[in-house]
Amino acid sequence: MQEDCAQLIKIGKSLWDKGHGAFASYARDLIKALEKDHDPCFVEIVKCYRKQLGSATYVITADECCNECPNK
Repeated sequence: MQEDCAQLIKIGKSLWDKGHGAFASYARDLIKALEKDHDPCFVEIVKCYRKQLGSATYVITADECCNECPNK
């Protein structure tokens, strides 16, 4: 799951670089999908994406956002 989490952060960065609107749309959809699950990994990812939505620069990292995800 840690690799999947890191991939979500990379996708977010790629979309951010293309335009904040693209990122915001993706982030809102991702948050909506993940917040229904109370797995600690998903809770952490949702927190990171919410933090990113309120930032002017891309600030989230896999190191910060994927600590609660099992390394499988």
